[in-house]
Amino acid sequence: GFATWMSDVPLAAWKPDWRVDVDAVEESQRALGLDSLKSTHAIHMNIERPADIESSFDVITYQKGAAVLRMVENYVGADTFRRAINTYLQAHAYGNATSEDFWSVVAATSGRPVDRIMPTFIHQPGVPLIDVSLACEDGRTRATFSQQRFVLDPARTPQQPGERWQVPICIKSPGSAAPMCEVLSDARATFTVGGTGCAPWIFANAGAQGYYRTAYSRETLRAASSRAVTTVPK
Repeated sequence: GFATWMSDVPLAAWKPDWRVDVDAVEESQRALGLDSLKSTHAIHMNIERPADIESSFDVITYQKGAAVLRMVENYVGADTFRRAINTYLQAHAYGNATSEDFWSVVAATSGRPVDRIMPTFIHQPGVPLIDVSLACEDGRTRATFSQQRFVLDPARTPQQPGERWQVPICIKSPGSAAPMCEVLSDARATFTVGGTGCAPWIFANAGAQGYYRTAYSRETLRAASSRAVTTVPK
């Protein structure tokens, strides 16, 4: 997963007109599609026989792994993420390290709970669905987010106990200069977003870097779509 993520970084800097970011989003969608099946697996798997090695190298291992890293990079900031990688490489040069070592360094460098976020995406299968609802309270926008596992098969058994993610949600709203990011740790939480005044819409996956699906109310979706601009190449 790290190699897949890293392969896009120098190419994006060298050839920005190639829009590598669009390719990355398409790769994430492939992972989201496979991860929405009941037959999906976690990125970290227990290898018990040789056949498990070959079967573990798939879209989940590569594309989901890269997508989760892009999400964390977007959450902590690209410069901070780069500093964390440099610190990690220097600390473990010519030695062995674990995934836990990596995200512990990212957490320490950024001051954000990456060490709580990463295990929920690495060690458990599936993809979260974030349901978004808005309310206006005292002249401010209050956004409520709830999470559950997203699956394509409606006949799936109910959500399992403990099936929950620590989701870094980066929120874009009208009038805000930059997205704000909050971590959804519980099944449901409410945050104040944007500045003063009540926003008619928010977009709960700024930059399309989050590894999750989103669901909006009809009113919020209509308000957001009316402000969307589609550019058609000539």
